Amino acid sequence: MFLDKLRTAVKSKKISIFTVVGIIISTFSSLNKLFILYNSFAVYLCFFNILLIITKIECIYGIIDNDNEALYYARNIVNGILVLCAGISFVIYTVIVLIFRAYHEEYTRFEGLYLATLAFVEIVIAIIFFVKDRQKSHYLKTMRISNLLLAFSALLTAQISILSFTGNDSYLGSIIFGMVIGISSIGCGIYIILSLNMD
Repeated sequence: MFLDKLRTAVKSKKISIFTVVGIIISTFSSLNKLFILYNSFAVYLCFFNILLIITKIECIYGIIDNDNEALYYARNIVNGILVLCAGISFVIYTVIVLIFRAYHEEYTRFEGLYLATLAFVEIVIAIIFFVKDRQKSHYLKTMRISNLLLAFSALLTAQISILSFTGNDSYLGSIIFGMVIGISSIGCGIYIILSLNMD
């Protein structure tokens, strides 16, 4: 069973317990954002998060299943495509916001501060993962990239929500930041695929 394999991988230090906890927290954070943003256009940001969480779970499966070479390449190409699609979806979201100014919903102070707290937690996870897991495994490299992209996405969500109830117009800054995240994700997806032969 998956849980048995995961437990064995943690015990053998192929995967750190922090990696598993990080995925659980990322999933919890994304579900919370989905609940808060369900009635706003910004809910489409959660699609970006879901694709990156699927990527991280795929990496976990790859590590604990001891993939043969063919499956290793196939799984990593799929991971790269998932990150690439996440970036494309983010760029599309940003362009729609640019054209229709679609994100200007107002959030309560509690919602804004809660989203900011989730963003802070995801950033801390990304930083700790970079420090703790320095192995050169392609799967772990992909997970580090996914963690950083999730953290930046959380920052954007927090910025939009907090500035909405403070009365500040974050329109242009959010557009630029969102476009940077989307383009960066596209570049990371391409890098994940092309760097397979460098490992």
